[in-house]
Amino acid sequence: MKTRRTYDPEFRVEVRDFAMANPTLSLAQIARDFDVPLGTLHGWMRGRGIVADSAKRLKESSELLEARRRIRILEQENIILNRPLKNSPQNQTTGRGGL
Repeated sequence: MKTRRTYDPEFRVEVRDFAMANPTLSLAQIARDFDVPLGTLHGWMRGRGIVADSAKRLKESSELLEARRRIRILEQENIILNRPLKNSPQNQTTGRGGL
């Protein structure tokens, strides 16, 4: 009779993080590399609400990168738009003692 293997929580986190950081690798390959049954790895991924399908993970990863890029651009635009304009009427003095 086989005994059930137990894994340290740190090891589970390490494998899960590796899987999320490498969406181009299949979960089957990651399971082989870490000597973990594929079903066990699927359970770890599902248990944290992480998509287990590598195609979905790759799509979500690319969407996340695109969203982060778009956010960075919008933040830069916001900085530029919030700068005071040099020739704005609010920033000009009339030369008549501020009247």
